Amino acid sequence: MFPEHQLRREAGRMAKVPDGLARKGGEVLWLEVENARKGGPEMRKLADAVCAVAEGAVHPLMGLQPNVPMDAYYAAANGFDSGRTHRLPLVLAGLPADEMNSPSGTAKDSDA
Repeated sequence: MFPEHQLRREAGRMAKVPDGLARKGGEVLWLEVENARKGGPEMRKLADAVCAVAEGAVHPLMGLQPNVPMDAYYAAANGFDSGRTHRLPLVLAGLPADEMNSPSGTAKDSDA
């Protein structure tokens, strides 16, 4: 397991650095864990990174080629939800950024 601070030192100018990198058998997991809501541009970076990992198009880190994206979210006991459980699938599906930032964090009612 390589944590984000260690990956940042090697990553150089990558647009998105994972929160962690882990090896499990032949898989190299690109880990994303959030406890805060992301805005449109940051969600787009995350979606681009997830797609690039799934397509095998990211540069190796720590001598490993990430090949499995893994996204986890934190739901606090006080009911806080980072919004990613609803928003990341929409971003991956190509929902425009202005709709992604709607108050509910999901598609507009007319699109549901």
